[in-house]
Amino acid sequence: MTDLEDLRARWAEHDRKLEASLRLNHRLLSAVALDRARRPLRRFVRSLAFEVAMGAVALLLLGSFAAAHASEARFLAPAVALGAGVLVLLRATILQLVLAAQIDHGAPLADAQRKLEELRLQSARWTRITFFAAPLAWPPLAIVLLQALLGLDAYVVPGIPWLLANLAFGAAFLAVALWLSHRHAARPPRHPVLSYLARSLTDHNLRAATAHLSEVTAFEDEAR
Repeated sequence: MTDLEDLRARWAEHDRKLEASLRLNHRLLSAVALDRARRPLRRFVRSLAFEVAMGAVALLLLGSFAAAHASEARFLAPAVALGAGVLVLLRATILQLVLAAQIDHGAPLADAQRKLEELRLQSARWTRITFFAAPLAWPPLAIVLLQALLGLDAYVVPGIPWLLANLAFGAAFLAVALWLSHRHAARPPRHPVLSYLARSLTDHNLRAATAHLSEVTAFEDEAR
């Protein structure tokens, strides 16, 4: 009986050590996956901070231009329109930074994944808005830049027909882009160019962070 009890005790000790080793391996793998999720998220946050800085600079320059041409509506109106657009995008970027700061990798993984997915959706939404609206911003931007950099009146050179043609192109581009977005909302486009554009509308750093965080969830599920 003594030998049998000793064998049982050794076997139990072996099971305990094996279980402890498995728990340690699980923690190490989870830590590695979490670190891999943090790195692309940090890169994304740095890109957001850069966008905020550039937006602030753009607002300062547009404000200075508007003040210098306050009595000239043909220059003031496009500068104000551009400033309003920059302000909207700047606010959206700051909100994304706030949401990114709320992601706590030490919190339950479900909470981190939910906030990361919300951040990814917000980033994709505002990237689409910027992509779709950019052609419409070209005419007022040309008016401001030509006057600010070269002292040219875009209403004269290159002229109003050129400005209207660019505005019409921007409106047509927006209409086609919205139609394609609605058509391929349920499934990704098969055409390689359209597929590339669709993937580009979501920041690759956020996709990487989401994938690595999913690895941690998989480790947790396996541990259970």
